[in-house]
Amino acid sequence: MLGITLVSAWAGAANTSTISASFVPAKPIERTNPAYPADVRAAAKEGWVVVSFCTDIAGKVVDPVVESSSPDGEFDQVALTAVRSWKYQPARSNDEPIQQCGWAVNLRFDLGTPQGAKPAFIASWKTIIALIDAGHLSEASSQIDAITPWNNYEYARLMLLQAYLARAQHDARAELRALTHAVDWSEKLEPELLTNSLRRSFILNLQLGQLAAAETYFKQLRDKYAQSWTEAERRAGEHLVELIDGGSTLATPGLISRRARRDNGAAQWSTRLLRPSFAIDAPGGGVKRIEVQCQNRWYAAEFSASQVWKIPASWGECSLIVFGDEGAALKLIEYAKD
Repeated sequence: MLGITLVSAWAGAANTSTISASFVPAKPIERTNPAYPADVRAAAKEGWVVVSFCTDIAGKVVDPVVESSSPDGEFDQVALTAVRSWKYQPARSNDEPIQQCGWAVNLRFDLGTPQGAKPAFIASWKTIIALIDAGHLSEASSQIDAITPWNNYEYARLMLLQAYLARAQHDARAELRALTHAVDWSEKLEPELLTNSLRRSFILNLQLGQLAAAETYFKQLRDKYAQSWTEAERRAGEHLVELIDGGSTLATPGLISRRARRDNGAAQWSTRLLRPSFAIDAPGGGVKRIEVQCQNRWYAAEFSASQVWKIPASWGECSLIVFGDEGAALKLIEYAKD
């Protein structure tokens, strides 16, 4: 069973009116499901791929990017192949066709296996939790690596086990990656597991300085799960919003990796832009070029260490993609609005 879930599109953004009163978002004409890889099906593997992309003035999909996926790499190519074939009525502004970026879809690969976990998985879960609590982290890691999830229900809980282990190892980045994968299967998690995962993801993003992601989690918690968080978490989120809306310069650390990838396998780092004026500091080098994908505009440029980019308000909400050498560290500097 295959499914397409719309993760985000500027068509649904609340501030679409800031672009143009006559803006009409692109509309899908044909969206074919990806093929289920035969070898992966034979191995009874399930998974998902989140793909972002733009549509051009002819309604063709351009620049599809795998933002995240699991199992890593198993479904990426078939997902990209399918998305590249999709056709849209182009977005229009002032009755003229325009580019539109910001689309993101979650392609689910599900074999329709029964929900729930097998007794063997439940036993492993209990054993691994006990090992982590007792401080036997190496043994817990080995047992986690030995698990092959039977379905996506088990997969979501396997990610929670990985997050629990990473927390015990004081590895915030690994913990956040695992929690992100777990939350991607929110419908497979009981309400308490889901809300606790969202709360922890919010805190980790704050600790790691990922301001845009932290704001996204905060607003989700505030709007849907406000009863589940602590007063300290609420105050931290409100302070974050004040910081973003204030006059201070914002700095967000980034690390270019292959976890998100395009057709050509280019390593990248991406984030939602919080301010229209920004620069990139990469003292160690390794940054090659940038793309800015906005509601109705797409822009690309070679990286320049001395460059300050300023995005017109008419472009709408934007995301930044930075390409370069895998492992290159950078810092996104966002300046206060004029």
